[in-house]
Amino acid sequence: MSKKNLLIAFIIILLSLLWFLVPVTSCSAAEPVYTITATELTNLEIELNRAQQAIENSKSNSATLKKQLEASKQALAEAKEQSQKLREQLEASSITLQQQQTQLESANESLEMLNKEVRQEQKNLKRQRDIAYIVAVACLYIAVR
Repeated sequence: MSKKNLLIAFIIILLSLLWFLVPVTSCSAAEPVYTITATELTNLEIELNRAQQAIENSKSNSATLKKQLEASKQALAEAKEQSQKLREQLEASSITLQQQQTQLESANESLEMLNKEVRQEQKNLKRQRDIAYIVAVACLYIAVR
């Protein structure tokens, strides 16, 4: 090989390497570079700390609210259970009340019938007494006469 061919091969290899390296350097140069002052950095750190504290507070509040929610769910379940028991007691009391009203109506009917019988008996006794008085007066009249 001649020097000329070696030089051409060397140039081609060098150009190939440059061609592969160019996209890498152009990509890294595409990102803009920003500079900030120490005060700005401090302010950013302070804001970051505040945001982290707010996140921690939110997590703590969330945990507290979850506990309160669980307690409320438990209380609701107990209230539902108590409500069901009271509903059952009310139903049993209603049945008992209805039975007592039926018994009271029956007792009232019996008392009315007994009252009618007693009045009828009193009428009969009064009639018998009046008849006895009339018979006694008639006997007395006959005896006196």
